[in-house]
Amino acid sequence: MTSTSPVSPAKRKSDEIAVDNQYEFFIPKKKEVRNFGRTTLMLYPDVTSDMPDQERSLAFQTNSDALKNSRTIKYHQKLTILGEAMGCSTLVDIELGVFKNSSFDSLKRNQNLTVISYHNSQGQAINDCLTAGGDLKPIANGALANSRPPDICYAKVSTNLDFTAMDPAARPLAFTFFIKLPMTDQTVNNGHGVPYDLRTFAGPSNYMVIDQEDYHTLIYDHVDAIEEPFILKPPDFTSPEAIIDIETPTSNLEELICKVAWPILIGKIFRRLCPNFLSEPYKTLNSIKQTNIIDGNLVTSTIRQYNARTTIVLATFDKHLAAWPTNPFRSWVDNIDPEIKNKMEQNGFRTHTTAVSNSPIDQINYIQHAYEAATMAEKELNQQKSFISTQLRGAHGFMTRVIDNAPTDDATSLHSAANDTIAKHGIKNACWGCGDTGHAYYDRRSKKVVCPRGDDPEVKAKADATWNEYKEKQKLRRAKRSKGTNKSQLTTM
Repeated sequence: MTSTSPVSPAKRKSDEIAVDNQYEFFIPKKKEVRNFGRTTLMLYPDVTSDMPDQERSLAFQTNSDALKNSRTIKYHQKLTILGEAMGCSTLVDIELGVFKNSSFDSLKRNQNLTVISYHNSQGQAINDCLTAGGDLKPIANGALANSRPPDICYAKVSTNLDFTAMDPAARPLAFTFFIKLPMTDQTVNNGHGVPYDLRTFAGPSNYMVIDQEDYHTLIYDHVDAIEEPFILKPPDFTSPEAIIDIETPTSNLEELICKVAWPILIGKIFRRLCPNFLSEPYKTLNSIKQTNIIDGNLVTSTIRQYNARTTIVLATFDKHLAAWPTNPFRSWVDNIDPEIKNKMEQNGFRTHTTAVSNSPIDQINYIQHAYEAATMAEKELNQQKSFISTQLRGAHGFMTRVIDNAPTDDATSLHSAANDTIAKHGIKNACWGCGDTGHAYYDRRSKKVVCPRGDDPEVKAKADATWNEYKEKQKLRRAKRSKGTNKSQLTTM
């Protein structure tokens, strides 16, 4: 028959945590203040290669939410900032390039365009240039009212940019701009047979239905052609002609493209960072635990620290949903230190054992109530530990501990003191090495260390320190008693 050593609560807790750590442990970092012009954002520190997927997911959610909600930063800059912070700048540049190239190419396809109006060289709209069918009037001899008017220089057109090739769910983007029409000089006879010089656009009456190659040659291969989309501004004192503004519509178009591309690109960034989190964005919260094993040691944060870390994660949850697809309140309670959780339940907190609403507001309230209950449980447990520590320092002997070669009378005295304290306060013996209340550190009868963790250097050092402290206090007490006896004898003499 094989005998097994008793397992201490600390060891049991360690084992439970090790089994329960199905998600890679990490401690969330504090947000950093980042300034972008006059805009200040609180962003998660830049992603590094050693970050686990859970932390990468948190960094992504924190930063993408902060950028998305900023109304003063343009989408082009948002994508640039997010790409740099996530280590995905190359991905962002390539994907945006695809969007932009597709969009600008689409502007040059006549089948995608609709003419809104025609304008003269000063930028003024020409109202009498169309037939009843909506086509340009022909260039013909006869009455001026039936012929194409002079100085048709620009056409204002609109289009719906199609991004479904990049994303089937992408919505079309409306955009309006101007194109430059080639003008030629011709001689035409008026209704009285009198010739006159006509300088105007001489292309087909409905050039939007011609072959694409022919359209491109007509609009973009003449000497005055303008390749980029532009708008017209009124002439200034330096010239009688309208001012061509390419920068404004190009910048506006790029911003509109980035706005459309935003949900598509952040999805690709997220998949690049955390492919395993694609279907479970909420599981990051399960990686935040109050007690963790770090470098082989059991480390427990305070409830305040634990709550602050979970708050960072909760801030990334979508507050606009009617109900969250998970129960973060239950995760919050399940991930606190088992000792505190047990104390909460002893104090009557049982909400986590019942079915609760998953609405964001209800979940936040449940977590707040749990935080209050956990804070109280932690305080009570700390008070208990403080009391035990105080008794130990006063040599009342909460823990029975005898080291090899210790004097029998000291051991007996210590054991007796411990028993007195235990009887007075109703507290079980606790090991001087590991603090477990289920056993002593040293057994006087067998003269052996019986603590299951007795071979642990840290446990042994703690027990030795306690024993040495006790011996020093005993020495001081004997010295005091000796001094009192001598003084009494002198008085008698």
